[in-house]
Amino acid sequence: MLYILYLANAHGMCIIQDNTGEGRMNMKQAYPTFIAQSGSDFLVYVPDLDLYTEGKSVEDAMDMARDAIGLKGVDMEDDGKTIPAPSNYSDALRKAQEDTEEFDYSTGIIALVDVDFVKYRTAMSTET
Repeated sequence: MLYILYLANAHGMCIIQDNTGEGRMNMKQAYPTFIAQSGSDFLVYVPDLDLYTEGKSVEDAMDMARDAIGLKGVDMEDDGKTIPAPSNYSDALRKAQEDTEEFDYSTGIIALVDVDFVKYRTAMSTET
């Protein structure tokens, strides 16, 4: 029997959990992500995880963000740390505006980039 649970965390972000796949809960979270063009590159900043990456297009930048979020989350779990919950829009914007020493990410677009950490870990383990 399939159980699906939709929860809104304190920041209004949706956490989706179900009981599919080898008895482990699947968890997907969506992180506010800033994408801003600089020359021909699209620079990415994920304030909740203090992550930076880039892509050659907006789509590539979002894929790179998803991969960076997944990798950071798996690394944090492996180190016994808790993955931070996604922040709300205003908190993410404030963090982006505070971190403008080299580049102002807050002038770009903001997107919610989702990652299922259980599926990401499984995909990583099947690649090796």
